[in-house]
Amino acid sequence: MALDFGVLQVGPYPVHLFGTPGQERFSFMWDVLMEGALGLLLLVAGDRPEGLPKARYILEHLTTRHPVPYLVGVTRLDLPKAWTPEEVALYLRLPEERVVGLDPRRREEAFGAVEKLLELTLKEGKDD
Repeated sequence: MALDFGVLQVGPYPVHLFGTPGQERFSFMWDVLMEGALGLLLLVAGDRPEGLPKARYILEHLTTRHPVPYLVGVTRLDLPKAWTPEEVALYLRLPEERVVGLDPRRREEAFGAVEKLLELTLKEGKDD
């Protein structure tokens, strides 16, 4: 599938989530999905550090063109040789508070990341 969509209720806020893979063949969708977006949650696989240069490119591309609050979620932390969120933050040259570990298969962890992004969005706002 090339596009995912869902609505998550976070307190009084219905959060509309849109997702697309990071492969180059889906890059045409990135800017389309960012139109009107209030925040960005970029997931990276902690056990695949070879994908971090692409993640850096995607994050810089999107946040430069669409300045919104963002959070990087590091997945697959349970696998051998996975990079920690702190290591990913260092590699991506981001503040540690912008990078969180999460297992998207665990509802409470995925919800926690979305909740943190919503807090950042409400705190930082969006430039119009």
